[in-house]
Amino acid sequence: MKPNPSNNKLFKVSRRDFVKIGALGSTGLILGVPLGCKQDKNAFLTGREDAVFAPNVYITILGTREVQLIAHRSEMGTGIRTSLPLVMADEMEADWTKVKIIQAVGDVKYGDQNTDGSYSVRMFYQPLRIAGATVKLMLMQAAAKEWQVDISECSAVNHEIVHSSGKSLGYGYLAEKADCLAHSRGK
Repeated sequence: MKPNPSNNKLFKVSRRDFVKIGALGSTGLILGVPLGCKQDKNAFLTGREDAVFAPNVYITILGTREVQLIAHRSEMGTGIRTSLPLVMADEMEADWTKVKIIQAVGDVKYGDQNTDGSYSVRMFYQPLRIAGATVKLMLMQAAAKEWQVDISECSAVNHEIVHSSGKSLGYGYLAEKADCLAHSRGK
């Protein structure tokens, strides 16, 4: 069988893994240590099905990976039922295929829900952008804590928080962790 050059991939080994491997090697017994193999990605995409992270009235992330975005203004032909949730999803780096838009009922918790004047996007673009960016930051903090790394080594990409080493955690997996972290800090 000819070697396949595409199977020869570079990989990084963390200091922690290097020490573990070295400890195994010093005992004279190494049992199939998969240095270049990736972790089972599916295990880190979703969390407990009942996990819920709802850091504000507009955004909820479920352990199933679903992101629920509240459209708090009525659709009257200006496209706000799509555009305002898209602003949040874009800031969060959420995968639009995993986003569910929920129409809000009339409630003071959403502030002014008046829809006349065609100013909903202009009025709420920045606040909802900040809401999405804040949730992304909270997910990054939860991932950094899970990995015990500095948050500067983390970024959000397509519904996952990715470490500079290449490992990643999905939003569903991080929902419970971010919720616990937020409650430990008093939200």
